[in-house]
Amino acid sequence: MDAYLSLRCFPEVREAVARLASRPRALLSNGSPKLLPAPIATSGLGAAFKHVLSVDALLCVSSNAWDVAGAKAFGFGAPEEAPELPADLGVTGLDHLPL
Repeated sequence: MDAYLSLRCFPEVREAVARLASRPRALLSNGSPKLLPAPIATSGLGAAFKHVLSVDALLCVSSNAWDVAGAKAFGFGAPEEAPELPADLGVTGLDHLPL
């Protein structure tokens, strides 16, 4: 768990966040509220987000196929690993998000 406290952003994150500067932005994480401050500080992007939300109080958001497959059963997106539940949208990096 100590590694979580010093996570680095993927290379495209800073540019993707900057592209969204004209829109309201919030950070949504499946991390617990107690664990979120450290990686947000390490990323240097804390000021870019008006809100920091944990799924503890919302719903499940994940990049893990097993989590997303379960979510698809309840009407959310699905991973390629579950071809019987095709994804509504898939991106390979934040720089590919539709605006």
